Formats: sequence, structure tokens, C-alpha cells
Amino acid sequence: MKSYILLFSLCLTASCEVTTDHRKQKKQLSVSGDVHTEPCVGKGAILLVDSPSRIMHLCKDDNVDRTYFVGLGENGVGKKVQGAQKTPLGRYTLGRPRSSVGGFNIFIHVGYPTRDQRRTGYTGGLIGVHGPQRDWKEYPEEYNVYGTQDWTLGCIAVGTDEEIEEISKWVNENKVRTIVIEE
Repeated sequence: MKSYILLFSLCLTASCEVTTDHRKQKKQLSVSGDVHTEPCVGKGAILLVDSPSRIMHLCKDDNVDRTYFVGLGENGVGKKVQGAQKTPLGRYTLGRPRSSVGGFNIFIHVGYPTRDQRRTGYTGGLIGVHGPQRDWKEYPEEYNVYGTQDWTLGCIAVGTDEEIEEISKWVNENKVRTIVIEE
């Protein structure tokens, strides 16, 4: 995955085609100078999930600092009720990265649902950003679907422990406390 991030960074003035072996499909990344910073302009220091493209940007000072492919809820986006296996859309508080008790290396809690959402009937919780599940680690690389397919119960999943550790460190260093999940 590091090679995809490096490729993304190196192609700042061109349109790059990135293929992941896990996905068996191509993802077009347009990364010219203006387009590269566009997703983060005016948003401050946040994690920004572009759900249609399954990409998460780490935004700082109106710029994309890093970008990761992500997997979302098994049933897509638009979570409103517990058990929907969907990732919620909206702006949420972001907890501090911590060791996971749920079978993941690191878990960063997402404050879903908000108070306003609860008042309108949204239910559920335990949504976060994390890496691969511990008990699936022994599967060969060709079966690694973590950052490339929608498989979670509603969380945002990156592909490797290394990636969630990088994100965790970045969140702590930059005191990031907000995540925006856009449709």
C-alpha cells in the first residue's frame, strides 16, 4: 500500500492509473496540483472519507497530507440504525487512537451518532477507523481485502497494521478530532 501512496505523491501533475492486485479493478486518481488539494480546502485538520471512491484523505492546512484506500460497511453508506452494516455519513468527533479490544491492532472511535442524529432516531455506535482483523492475519496477501472491499459492520478500514499505525501517529501529532464521511 505504501507504493500506492508514493505513486499518488509522485504524480502531482499527471493523471495516474493505479491498479491494486486485491481489487482486480482500476481506480483513476486525478492528482494535478489544484485537484490534489481541493478535497481539503477549508476543512482544517481532519480525516476526510470520500465514500464513492473509497479513499480517505488526511487533511492539514488545506492540503492532502496522505491518502489511503479504505473499505466501508458491507452494505455501503448511509447508516441510520444499528445492525445495518453501513458506514454513517456526516461530520463526527474522532476519538484518540487506542489499542483495540475488538480484534484489531488500533481503533480510532468515530462519534456516531451525534446528539442531533440520536434525537431523530439514529441508533448504533461502535464505529471507528481500524486496520485488519487479528484473526484473519494468517491469510495470504492475495486474500487481503481490508483496504479494498467493503467488509466492515460500518467502520472505515485501511489495509494494513502499518497504515493504521501511520494514521494513528498522524492523528495524535496533529491533534485531529474530526472525521467527515462524504457521499
